Amino acid sequence: MGGKSSSEGRIRVYYAHPIFLYDTDEEKNALGVIQKHLHDVDILNPKKYDEDPEFSKQKKAEGMEFCFRLIDSVDYLVFQCFAISSDFKEFTLDYLTHADEYKGQLNSLARKQEDVLHNLIQNRKIVTPGVDKEIEYALNCSKCVYEVQGQAMKQITKKPEYAVLPRGCYRTFSILLRAYRSKSSHLLFPPFWWLER
Repeated sequence: MGGKSSSEGRIRVYYAHPIFLYDTDEEKNALGVIQKHLHDVDILNPKKYDEDPEFSKQKKAEGMEFCFRLIDSVDYLVFQCFAISSDFKEFTLDYLTHADEYKGQLNSLARKQEDVLHNLIQNRKIVTPGVDKEIEYALNCSKCVYEVQGQAMKQITKKPEYAVLPRGCYRTFSILLRAYRSKSSHLLFPPFWWLER
């Protein structure tokens, strides 16, 4: 794969990925895949900026412009989607089905969110709105853009097929995913204990 190297002699890579992948095995795998395919690279992981209070404050103040400047400073953008597994899809559909029985109570899911989530999980993979904008920006700047696909990387020249998680469903999706991963249905309201498998 090779390509243009930075002025320091090392290729610099911006690793764009949904926040749901931070500190997961999927993230760790992707970092290894990037090193394996691009070899001697410096990987700029936006997660580190979210963890640093000063950078986090600056990122919140500047929004996507902050991320775009980071992308300007690198040679490649490598992105990773969040893959919807069949188990997570089943978990979410089960939740949405039973949540319908609690419409008269303090159900945290609005009807429009249910419809959006129902459609969303029918997709094979998703990204957050920020990652979607980062991919589009890098392509418009004629950066080399790659997608991590399992143990491989594929160069792309136009936006691939994926779904973008709507901002209005971000919190709900996060709670569902956290409950699924930890098998802790008490994070949901009401506590749907039968979803634990």
